[in-house]
Amino acid sequence: MADNIFEQFAEMLSSPGPVNWKLAEEMAKSVIGTSPGVPDPGTFETLYRVVEVHMHDVSPLGTPGKDPRLVTASQFLTSNLKGLSYLLEPLSELIKRSMGTELPSPIPLDGLTPALIGMQAGSLMGMLAQRTMGHFDSLLPLLGGSQELVAANVDSFAADHELDVDQVRL
Repeated sequence: MADNIFEQFAEMLSSPGPVNWKLAEEMAKSVIGTSPGVPDPGTFETLYRVVEVHMHDVSPLGTPGKDPRLVTASQFLTSNLKGLSYLLEPLSELIKRSMGTELPSPIPLDGLTPALIGMQAGSLMGMLAQRTMGHFDSLLPLLGGSQELVAANVDSFAADHELDVDQVRL
């Protein structure tokens, strides 16, 4: 048992790259837990068509070219976990460099920064996936993010605030 714990600890600290994305994914999945499935997509598609008609009448911009994809919190996490890598990887490198100048050399903490940033990123993205209604809720651009709606979170928001579900889905 003890060997297994030390092996896991060593694996956690030996991640290649500035962020331990494997640890981030494990942390995020533990935050999410089990996520409900996607409700009937037909309702969302019908409401999306209504939005398209109204947007065409009031805005020269129109609607995005693709229909939004309905996903679960786990699917949102999978497609967006590395979405903040453009911020987190340089941050990790800066922390690692500054730790190298401040700490005595015999302390081998090279793998600590990627593990800590990975745990923080996983916690952040797990919480975001639990609550977000879509890719637009992070307030920061997510790399590679597509037009996604976390349907269960949209419905949960409507229920929590005693709002009409169809109005919130619009």
